[in-house]
Amino acid sequence: SSLLVLYMKLKKTNYSRTEVRLLILAFSIIAARLLFPVEVLTVTHSVFVTTLYDGFCTWLRTPIIGDPPCYACLALFSLAGTFIIAAWKIRRYAVILHMIKRGTAAGSVHAGKEIPIIESRLVSEPFLAGLLHPFIVLPTELYGNRDDIIRHELNHYRHHDLLYKYFFELLCIIFWWNPVMYLLRD
Repeated sequence: SSLLVLYMKLKKTNYSRTEVRLLILAFSIIAARLLFPVEVLTVTHSVFVTTLYDGFCTWLRTPIIGDPPCYACLALFSLAGTFIIAAWKIRRYAVILHMIKRGTAAGSVHAGKEIPIIESRLVSEPFLAGLLHPFIVLPTELYGNRDDIIRHELNHYRHHDLLYKYFFELLCIIFWWNPVMYLLRD
């Protein structure tokens, strides 16, 4: 999957739906395998780490401070990083949404449900926001046809692009220590 991310990063063109779905599938399988390291029938076969990295395994089992071994400290460090980054991102998202929602209501469009349109002087580009209650945010000064821009944002809504974006953001939060995840998010 890391090679797939690098290929897509080097391609630097619009990605087909198939490429994006393949990438999501690959990272979903890898994330599930990392979070739940169990054998599934005979599809997977684990190589015992001790046969490959005996010194590393010994180091992981040695206590650092008091009783907990090194791997427990690393797991706690990883979990703490995940919770800190998640709290920071949620707080930042809430503040930004609060500031944007103070903008001017500019109507709404119907796309299976009513989607409000908000104009804000705080943004420079239009975008779709809100997973459960979506809304379109437009800058007060548009550089293009308003109907075309709204149609474009509605396409993002119809293709569930916010779900993909939040999924990749969740992967970045969980695997914050992996630089490939940040390439994937971009």
